[in-house]
Amino acid sequence: MKAIKKQIKRKFRIPLEDILIKTSKDCTQRLTKAYEDVIITEDDGSEYSMSKETFHKKYDVINSEEAVSKANEIDFILNTTDLPIIFTASWGEEITAYPNAAIVIENGKFGYAIQEKEFAETYEIK
Repeated sequence: MKAIKKQIKRKFRIPLEDILIKTSKDCTQRLTKAYEDVIITEDDGSEYSMSKETFHKKYDVINSEEAVSKANEIDFILNTTDLPIIFTASWGEEITAYPNAAIVIENGKFGYAIQEKEFAETYEIK
């Protein structure tokens, strides 16, 4: 299946030291590297991170603190089971796709998970 990301404004920052980011929504964690990665803050205050390279592929910078998501297309499958699916995300950390979460497919493999609520809020299925 394919989906398009809605254009949503987010705050971002570049960390000045290595930080372990743990998402409050699904307890996913990622070691965010100083000056190499970007931390994105959602409207509810939750944070996640990605490499600068990925950030620039997925976001257009508005100013030094805000960016808007690009209408990127993703390939995904839904976790239609009643059980969580645990796998290694594309950045090497363990991630959980809870029931009804979208699992993004990158290069033919599980890349990362977007939980049900966040997927509905930020993507439109094609």
